[in-house]
Amino acid sequence: MNYQHKDKNLAYRCSIRAAIVIFVTVLLSHYFSSAEKFWMPVTAMLVLLAFQRGHVRAALLSTVSVVILLVLCMPFFPENWLYFRALDIMIGGAIGWAASLFILPVRIDDEFRKNTVPLLQACSSYLSVIVTYVFDRSFEKEVLDKKNNLEEIWGDFPSWVFEAGFSANLQQGHRHFLVRLEQIRQILFTLNHLARYNYEEEILLQLETPMKRYVAQITQLFDAISTVLVLQKLAEGVDDISVSFELLEATFKKVIPYSVESLDIGSDYICLAHLIEELRELGNLLIVLAKTLR
Repeated sequence: MNYQHKDKNLAYRCSIRAAIVIFVTVLLSHYFSSAEKFWMPVTAMLVLLAFQRGHVRAALLSTVSVVILLVLCMPFFPENWLYFRALDIMIGGAIGWAASLFILPVRIDDEFRKNTVPLLQACSSYLSVIVTYVFDRSFEKEVLDKKNNLEEIWGDFPSWVFEAGFSANLQQGHRHFLVRLEQIRQILFTLNHLARYNYEEEILLQLETPMKRYVAQITQLFDAISTVLVLQKLAEGVDDISVSFELLEATFKKVIPYSVESLDIGSDYICLAHLIEELRELGNLLIVLAKTLR
């Protein structure tokens, strides 16, 4: 299922719910309202839109704000003017709340989390297989499968984050995730390319333990971010990745000539240095994402 299909499903649900709300409120206003016919539909739609964007508090404030506005206008109008309009607003707000909770409910933040967690899991699996492939060439098919899986899941990512009219507050946070995850995805593709080089077995033997330990901690970070998104609480037991990377970097400098005078350094050494640097950048990006969730 591609993202266009998912976005259309979301749009259909929102449209159907809005149509039902408008039909019910217009019908009630026509037959039972003693005030202008727009108070009930407008209030219901304000609440509906606030709920849809994930702002439950904003849904309540939408109703309360209109009531306060009416109270402020009360001295300038007849006595019954406020009563009939406040009644319409309360009925409209109640219909908006009920529709948001029970008629094809859509919460933008939940929809975003639902799409983000599988993507994080796919990135984590892809990274683990790439690093395994560096040391074991029999995993070539698994690398290709994980890459295709990541591309398929990325296609499901919600494009409505960039649509005009989307909630500015939520949009900023969701776009931040999109940008960071796109950077992570590009790093993974770079790592996949660098993993294809044939490195010296002796060097790989010395780098295998520190590199796999560092990557295991990166996958812990992926899992921790997923835990925050699903359970909305911080994960426990996440290790500091900086120590592991320092060990990996120290091991690399020990086994490979690391100075400008070493003009005989082969391209495979340069690619291996690039691979390690990309791993460091990947860890830093995940730390940035984790900090934004605290």
